[in-house]
Amino acid sequence: MNLKKHFKKSMDSSFDNRQSSGLTSNFIGYTCTYIPEEILISGGLTAYRIKGSSSRNISDGFMPINFCPYIKSIWAQIYNDNIKSHPVVFTAACDAMRRLNDIVENFSSQTPLFLLDVPKKPDEISVNYFSSRIENLLDFVQDNSPADAITAEMLKKACDKVSKKRALLRKLTKIYESFGSIEMNTSDYFKILDLSAQSDVDIFNSELEIFLKNDVILNKINTKKEPPLKLLLIGNYINDENFWNIFSDINAKIVSSDLCLTSRYFDFDTGCRGMLEKSLKKLCVLLADSYLKKPACFRMQGASDKIQKIKQQIADYDINGVIFASVKFCDNTLFFYPDLKKELLLLNIPSLYADIEYGSSSSGQLKTRIEAFIEMFS
Repeated sequence: MNLKKHFKKSMDSSFDNRQSSGLTSNFIGYTCTYIPEEILISGGLTAYRIKGSSSRNISDGFMPINFCPYIKSIWAQIYNDNIKSHPVVFTAACDAMRRLNDIVENFSSQTPLFLLDVPKKPDEISVNYFSSRIENLLDFVQDNSPADAITAEMLKKACDKVSKKRALLRKLTKIYESFGSIEMNTSDYFKILDLSAQSDVDIFNSELEIFLKNDVILNKINTKKEPPLKLLLIGNYINDENFWNIFSDINAKIVSSDLCLTSRYFDFDTGCRGMLEKSLKKLCVLLADSYLKKPACFRMQGASDKIQKIKQQIADYDINGVIFASVKFCDNTLFFYPDLKKELLLLNIPSLYADIEYGSSSSGQLKTRIEAFIEMFS
């Protein structure tokens, strides 16, 4: 599929392309799906998920060798590339991210920086606390925004735009996960998801809406037999085209996933769309509540609840096998997987744990391991 044909304007407006042209003044970077995108774009900025630099050798002088490669990639991009003066939002989601915040504060003081503290529970006290922190984030965005003042109406419009994007991405996912979606392979699907977090929301929504109405896409759904093997992919933030290409070349299909790029990014609703209430405080409370109750990251409390939801996914999608792909040295995923594996063994569902060297995975070795895993079912 020629994605450039369908998403040319989105690609032109994406952070990657704008950076290469030196035109990135209105961007604000973020590093976690618990950072409300609605807040980031409310003042006229374009939010982009910081993917990090593929060359992170510089980070070895600041961080241990056995440190999160995603964090090291982010620091390499901030240090080497032309984004030092862009506002950036981190979360206190893990110790590695907090250490990154310390490093940027000390060695890149010109970078406008905000650290968003995210509670681990979705109870009322946590929602109220998170709402107050989101209000502080709004002040930070205001300070770095071209707008004179961010009003409740501006935030509500931003909520509407992001809610529309999530709805469109859910529709895209439904088409991709259908067995007859022969026009959209795994690599294409994840390229679109990556673009959704990198480009202007209005442009992306418009092009994705047209794409989803494309007769070529719609007419070829349900025209292909079910794959012999249906996989569930679980993991954290994986952004490696070589990794996704593996699944486009094997006789199996990812029919469901639980990733920072998929369900944790768009499989929820804030409840702000169409709302009559227009106070900033009320909108921040709704955002806090919905973000804390969205599909959970491994760092959140309630691992047993998450495992139950994964088991339900396995039943709903008739999953044959689970691939758990984790960025190396991620303590949250390393802590979670053993409990999940025990439950999968009880269900007689085979699983594969795959360490991902972020941004530069050994695709040949990974493909060999995944192919060997699939051969278990033949």
